[in-house]
Amino acid sequence: MTDIHTISFSRQIKEQYYQTFAELLAYNRADESDPEVQREFTKRLRAITQRHQDTVMTMANAVVEVKHNYTQDGTLKMPRFQWNIQVRGD
Repeated sequence: MTDIHTISFSRQIKEQYYQTFAELLAYNRADESDPEVQREFTKRLRAITQRHQDTVMTMANAVVEVKHNYTQDGTLKMPRFQWNIQVRGD
């Protein structure tokens, strides 16, 4: 079966998680007792939550895309109009 990681919807999610991880790494050595760091971290968490609110729906769209465009053995389905095209051998 086609690797779902190649589907545009799932690539979008993966990029969002990379971005989130990079943003959180910035706080790895931050002073957690500093009120300004706490405020910025809380603000960042809210932005991350907002960014990922549609993750389940987006991944569901990726699954639908795979089911719609690929056969069970992982080959790309040909559009219906291509079924009637014949190649002439000269």
